[in-house]
Amino acid sequence: MKKTKPQYLLHLAGQNHVGKSWIDPVSTMEANSMSTAYLIEALRQENPACKIVVVGSALQFDPISMSTLAHPYSLSKTLQVLIAQSWAILYKMPIVIAKPSNLIGPGISNGVCSIFARKIVDMEEEKAAKVLEVYNLNVQRDFLDVRDAVKGYEVLLKKGKPGKIYDVASGVSRSLEDIIKGFRSLTTVDIEVKSEQDEQIEKHLGIVPQKLMCLGWKPAIPIETSLRDILDFYRRKE
Repeated sequence: MKKTKPQYLLHLAGQNHVGKSWIDPVSTMEANSMSTAYLIEALRQENPACKIVVVGSALQFDPISMSTLAHPYSLSKTLQVLIAQSWAILYKMPIVIAKPSNLIGPGISNGVCSIFARKIVDMEEEKAAKVLEVYNLNVQRDFLDVRDAVKGYEVLLKKGKPGKIYDVASGVSRSLEDIIKGFRSLTTVDIEVKSEQDEQIEKHLGIVPQKLMCLGWKPAIPIETSLRDILDFYRRKE
């Protein structure tokens, strides 16, 4: 921070794997919560006027209602957001919080769409059985292309209000069954789907992008394009 004196900073670093947070919760807290405190405190000392966007998570919970706490990762991201908001209030720093939904698109990812795409490519190359196994086909999620998300972060760096949380999402809820249907339309492989549960419908997380859209942003990449680009990425990858 002493060397660069940044005018804008987008904070994306951290540990973003729920499973790993169960195995090593303390390192997850350090990576997501304390690293954020160290980062913004360094900026406070060297360049407090720097506009900062801290990227939280759709999995963060309401700290007033502990009943929604699901795993250590959720705790770490909630604490991250509280730290960022606290520095914005206590030290009047221009810190904005982005709350993204499930980001998809070409590139390395541990998200469900990338997991499906890797398996489908293996099927196409005769390296795996032509079966996709899921826990619940009816689970609902909001999926947003990461390229649209990055454009949203740029808008927040320029126009976001300090201390506020902005949902970065498509605003459309889709089931895993919808996602698999999309992938099926992009491959010649006859995919069998096995689901442990089909009856119970899990409600999607309530994230709405209206506040961000009021700043001039809107998603531009259709879900079909995102799914095709994910498949093509893994088809090209050796």
